[in-house]
Amino acid sequence: MRLFKFNMMVLALIFSLLIEGISTGVYYWLGSSFGPGTLADKLCDLDLFVHRPAAKLTQIFYPASLWPGIGAHILFYIFALCECWLLTLAVIWILRHFYQRLDNKSRAG
Repeated sequence: MRLFKFNMMVLALIFSLLIEGISTGVYYWLGSSFGPGTLADKLCDLDLFVHRPAAKLTQIFYPASLWPGIGAHILFYIFALCECWLLTLAVIWILRHFYQRLDNKSRAG
């Protein structure tokens, strides 16, 4: 695959930007379009659960009274992007590791 030839960190950054952008867009769309108690509400809760570490890190720098501010939102999205980048980097590393192992076995056999 040509996709695995790119630099792993840059590839993880590109994927994490795409994932976070889509996730944020879907979260705001679901939150504004559907009411509580629906499947959309459960999906929004799942998104909040995934981003809980980023929210906790943001609360260290911004207390709860300053949360609606633009600075808190920017910092939250930076932490969420870093969290997603780490997860994406781990997934890419695992895929590359097992893809190379399978490729080496097929060449040897």
